[in-house]
Amino acid sequence: MLYSSVNFFPQSEISIADRGLAFGDGIFTTALVQEGQVQWLEQHIERLSYGCQALQINMPDFARLKTHLNHVCAPYHRAVLKVMVTAGNSGRGYGRNPDNNANIIVTINDYPGHFDDWRKRGVHLGVAATRLGLNPNLAGIKHMNRLEQVLVRNELDAVAYDDLVVCDLNGFIVETSSCNLFWQLDNCWYTADLSSSGVNGLASQRLLNTLGQVKIVQHTIEQLQQAQSMFICNALLQIAPVRQFLDRPLSTTLSREIKEVF
Repeated sequence: MLYSSVNFFPQSEISIADRGLAFGDGIFTTALVQEGQVQWLEQHIERLSYGCQALQINMPDFARLKTHLNHVCAPYHRAVLKVMVTAGNSGRGYGRNPDNNANIIVTINDYPGHFDDWRKRGVHLGVAATRLGLNPNLAGIKHMNRLEQVLVRNELDAVAYDDLVVCDLNGFIVETSSCNLFWQLDNCWYTADLSSSGVNGLASQRLLNTLGQVKIVQHTIEQLQQAQSMFICNALLQIAPVRQFLDRPLSTTLSREIKEVF
């Protein structure tokens, strides 16, 4: 870890009474730091604000947070910023104190070196056996309850794929272990309906807002196997083509229109 702070003070420890630790009662976002600047900072703050509203977490001082992030990220050429906002501290039991102040945890870590290779060469995707549960109340939010993703990552660590496509309990495609997924069928681009599960990633939002030609669907793995091309995206990786899905090679050529979104 390159840097850490809790409530704007440099430290690497947190109270055992924190609700993020006890219940996963919190949200987070992960951002790319490039040349000392937090990429898409306003969008990351908006994501945190939306998550606090959805989970009814008392709003932290986001203006102070932005100032803090700009200051602590300035020394880094390229790094990974993570900001966690929890519902503060409490005693035993699920109930919150309505006057609780949120806890803000900031970490900075090294950038994953393999992402450069993924962008150049493309990725090889498999399919996860783990299925995601359905919960419209939490769908789209990057909340701190990520046990499903931990199980998917355990699967990924045991196989030779770069990443795994994950479906929900009904067998519909949702995302990969850490990215949103787009695929092309008959010259039309598609991405998954995230109204019941999954994370609405910032890179995915940028693509949907810019391209305007992407259909949001409930597709199965059988339909995905017919795709002519695919790519994955998130705020750190940005975009990487899929060179092979299971045993099927795919075109890694992405249009300039897609690349220019990033």
